[in-house]
Amino acid sequence: MKKIILCFAIIIFSIVDSSRSFALFSVNEYSSVSEEPQAPSPPPLPPSKTNDENPGFKGKKTPPPKIDVSLEPKEKGLFSTAEGELEIAFYNVENLFDVKHDVGKNDWEFLPKDYPGKKEACQFIKSDYFREKCINSNWTEEKLNLKLSQIKDLFTRERDHLPEILGLCEIENKNVLRKLAKVLGYKRYIVTDSLDKRGIDVAILFNPSSKLKFVRSKEHQIEGNHFISMPTRSILEVEFDVGKGQRLITYINHWPSQRNPSQTRLIASRNLKKLILKKIKKRPETRVIAMGDFNTIAKDFPRPIRGVLTETVEPSMAGESLLVDIHKVFLRTGPKALKNLISRGTYFYVKNMEWNQLDRFLMSSNFFSKGGLEVDVDTYTVYAPGFSAKAFKYDDPDFWTYGSIVSGVPKKYNFETTDSEEAGYSDHFPIFVKVRF
Repeated sequence: MKKIILCFAIIIFSIVDSSRSFALFSVNEYSSVSEEPQAPSPPPLPPSKTNDENPGFKGKKTPPPKIDVSLEPKEKGLFSTAEGELEIAFYNVENLFDVKHDVGKNDWEFLPKDYPGKKEACQFIKSDYFREKCINSNWTEEKLNLKLSQIKDLFTRERDHLPEILGLCEIENKNVLRKLAKVLGYKRYIVTDSLDKRGIDVAILFNPSSKLKFVRSKEHQIEGNHFISMPTRSILEVEFDVGKGQRLITYINHWPSQRNPSQTRLIASRNLKKLILKKIKKRPETRVIAMGDFNTIAKDFPRPIRGVLTETVEPSMAGESLLVDIHKVFLRTGPKALKNLISRGTYFYVKNMEWNQLDRFLMSSNFFSKGGLEVDVDTYTVYAPGFSAKAFKYDDPDFWTYGSIVSGVPKKYNFETTDSEEAGYSDHFPIFVKVRF
């Protein structure tokens, strides 16, 4: 009889304890609002296998899947052999630098600690925090190779194929892009050489094939009074023939950051519009994809995207808008099951506890016309596999968000480590979409 009473007591205690744990998690879990229309919040992520959310954990940790750091591309299944379709992706890789100084660029933080002239150059930084960070940083060939292998891991661990076209930003130069192309298995690579003082540029990777033929490329500097003293990243234009002579033009963008006023992104938007209209005037059937990190959020005013590119009638497009925001179209018309799973944004701004859709595909309205290249909106996604995301906990008692937990946040890159389990990937998630012909 005593044993029966004891078992019953244990069961009651377990139920109460479980209810208490669930209540605590529900209070601390936070879901912020991103740019409208807002996707439904995805289900909470499972607990991290490396116990990142519980650094005091003393039990046995389950190691994550082993990462291939061979820096060699896959031998099989590298690109899809499916006819009549192309997969396109864009990714902000977060500061991909080589280990050599580019003359005239402020790349000192991403150099070996003992690199000649580094300490002296870092001393000119006004901020105490960033000065010390620059002096003490130690970006080595070993760390660069690890970052390359992490990018490879993101694109190959759970995916069967690489995208045929991969737009990139925060690429330092041709040297480091060549290394990334080799690691992933791309034969062709193009990078801009802009006047940006940090030395980060936009780039594209692709493999010419029977369904994707390279035509030409051109770099366009963004012009405006603001950029005379503070130059920004150029726009990269790359033109292709797809299938049987259908023209596709891609524009890779990385607009001025949120530290700059909205007017700077408005200037970038107008520069982009001018380039697109010039091409469409010559060949109205041309399909255009402007992709990139547009650094534009809902509160931006004037509105660089909606007010110039996507929600204003353009006479040359038969009364339609010049471009269409595929993320918004997906949220409006995509399958409910997929909308429920998509990430709440491509970037999480910790200070404001806010999700932002900084990375986008803006596609010409004629992608929705019958015949020729057509976009398959249902294939659009913000690619956020569980291994590239984490739960972020606000642990500063002086911060207004103290105790809150946000799930599914990008595992931003740790530039100090040489351990793949601690390295992370980027502070942005990549985006994907397919076009068919």
